[in-house]
Amino acid sequence: MHRRRIAGDTDTTIADVRVERQIITGLITSKQFIVEVMPVFRSEAMKLSFAKRVASWVFEYYKNFNDAPNKNIQGVYQQKLGEVRDQAEQWLIEEFLASISNEYEQGGLNVGYLVKGAETYFRRRAIEEVQAKVNKCLIRGDVEGGEEAISSFKRVAVPSSIGLDPFRDRQLIREKFSDTGVIRDELFRYPGDLGQMLGMFERGYFGLIVGAEKRGKTFWLIDFGLRALFKGFNVLFISFEMTDKKMWLRMAQWYMGLPLERWAGDILIPIFDCKKNMDSSCTYQSRVNRVTLIRGGKQLQFDEAQKLGYTPCVYCFKNRREEFIPTVWQKKRVLKALTIDDALRKAEEIEQSILRGRRFKLLCLPAKSLNIEGLKAYLNNWEYYEGWMPDVIITDYADKMLPDKNYKEYRHNIYDIILSHKALAGERNILVMSASQSNTGRDEERDIGSGDYAEDIRKRAEIDIGWSLNQNAQEKAVGLMRVKTMAVRHDYSNAANQCYVLQQLKIGRPILNSCFIRKF
Repeated sequence: MHRRRIAGDTDTTIADVRVERQIITGLITSKQFIVEVMPVFRSEAMKLSFAKRVASWVFEYYKNFNDAPNKNIQGVYQQKLGEVRDQAEQWLIEEFLASISNEYEQGGLNVGYLVKGAETYFRRRAIEEVQAKVNKCLIRGDVEGGEEAISSFKRVAVPSSIGLDPFRDRQLIREKFSDTGVIRDELFRYPGDLGQMLGMFERGYFGLIVGAEKRGKTFWLIDFGLRALFKGFNVLFISFEMTDKKMWLRMAQWYMGLPLERWAGDILIPIFDCKKNMDSSCTYQSRVNRVTLIRGGKQLQFDEAQKLGYTPCVYCFKNRREEFIPTVWQKKRVLKALTIDDALRKAEEIEQSILRGRRFKLLCLPAKSLNIEGLKAYLNNWEYYEGWMPDVIITDYADKMLPDKNYKEYRHNIYDIILSHKALAGERNILVMSASQSNTGRDEERDIGSGDYAEDIRKRAEIDIGWSLNQNAQEKAVGLMRVKTMAVRHDYSNAANQCYVLQQLKIGRPILNSCFIRKF
């Protein structure tokens, strides 16, 4: 096992360094972490001298201000600098505080997972300390002393109770929510009506996007991953469908909003319009257009309508939603082709101005080459050697993974894969997203129903949030997708709820805007 000596401490493994740095990071940046880890924290169990010192500063700050220091840790360090006599320790503290500066403005710390890790670490350290005492006694021949060391051992554990009283356990309930009343594990939601329909994505969730072949599921998963990244969360994306080169091109299109060379030039971008505006049945003075688009049952072509000065109207979409009848119009934009140099320059800007230390890892593998147990090995290695842990894991897609257990029937293998996805979300306290094929054909235009999961309908019982992608040929031509909820486990949902979602996949954007079709 790799070992390193840290500032005069006893031999310390890389794993010890990683865990203690994670513990101190949690103490500095999260009040919730302080509260939950305080019952098991033992300063004498820490191997790194600078970690012991910084922890003492944090607990003193918490006692005085009832909060985590966050950015104020720099001021605390300046006040306490005189206490640090060892130059090497001083350097280690400065290096550590500089390394976590990106965490101060970051609300995405996986507190639940870090608390579990801290508890396991302190439990292990307690056992190691007893083991060392027993070994010393055995070397001296002191059997009674060894027995006393064993009998005096006390198990270290985060206090927990079985069951929750919704009326008496008020403090415990309060600790599950932030100061704003928002559930602590909430991550982000889609903008607009789509976000209102699907609700908030949370840690511990397993979500599934269901669609027929070539319906754009990968575009949706890429969009989901990049939105999570830009909201401040670490993302792992595993593709079993495409090469890293093609995946990067799609991601570059998304953040640049540009087409590949073959689509460069005039691009029609879908926008919302009102049917009453198109046929001039609208009687409101607030209508911004006076040109009739639909004449004699026929709709004018785009170029002809442009010449006549036709203008889409969304006044009621913003102000009188009950009067708005959504339909699609388009605007023409002249877009240059995506270039590698421009995309890389933009990537550098994004890294410096938005990511704040968060990372997007892309792993492209052949289909049927990895199961969830194999994925856990990747996760353990990244955490051990890099200190990196994803908040969101996306697999593209679940049906193309290997099961953890092999069954004779293919449908049972698929169900095993789904169960493993669900378990991973709970074990790691992360959001896991994937996609699945529907049993509707590529050219079949009927909508996907709640039972239209390919191979095994039991998938529906395991997901916390899921939606289907529905589109006929006419809708595809104008950049319109109909999204329907298939499952929202932890909130009220109605299968009749669905949204129009505007998209232009030529620029890598599956979600431009959204509007309820109906809402109950």
